[in-house]
Amino acid sequence: MSSRVRAVWKRTASLLAAVGIAALAAAVMVGSGAFPGPSRAEAAVLEADASRDDTVSKTSTFTSDPATDPAPAPGPVVTPPPAPVIEPLPAPPAEATRPARKKPAEPVYKGAWRTARVSWYGPRFYGHTMAGGGNLRPTTMVVAHRSMKFGTLLQIEYKGRRVVAVVNDRGPYVGGRTFDLGPGVAKKLKFGGVGKIKWRVIGHQKGPLRPKQR
Repeated sequence: MSSRVRAVWKRTASLLAAVGIAALAAAVMVGSGAFPGPSRAEAAVLEADASRDDTVSKTSTFTSDPATDPAPAPGPVVTPPPAPVIEPLPAPPAEATRPARKKPAEPVYKGAWRTARVSWYGPRFYGHTMAGGGNLRPTTMVVAHRSMKFGTLLQIEYKGRRVVAVVNDRGPYVGGRTFDLGPGVAKKLKFGGVGKIKWRVIGHQKGPLRPKQR
């Protein structure tokens, strides 16, 4: 061993001995009261600092930094089911109703004199049953009309002569004519062929629809 090495070891041993002696002296002074320890207030502050440091160390373990922590892996995308479509029930079909068939109003002729083009019927229809009942005879005082109510009493005038007849048959079936005069009416009026008459409604025959016979 060289003299330089031995000098380094001696210096190191001297330093270690000095440090040990100093530590031992400090312990003796603290134990004897010559170097008093920290007061109660200072001890409380130290204890609080130690407790805070401990808390920070515990919580810092679970604290994450968004700037440095990796983003969590995305989970599966859950698509909500579509809402059920509720269709309204179809309206019940409207019940088909037929409009009430109106009966044509019967024209009112009573009281007013009117003019009509008429014809007559006779011998070849004798013995035929009339539409309103009864058989046609040479003296039957009836007239035929297409729609006038059976039993309607008419006053008919032709060239100054007047008679009363009852509607009890249907006709005429030739256009342009209003009445067909029965054989009794044509005879009383002395009417023949086709011509114009004046007529008006004067009432209605009660009872069976049978015109007077003469």
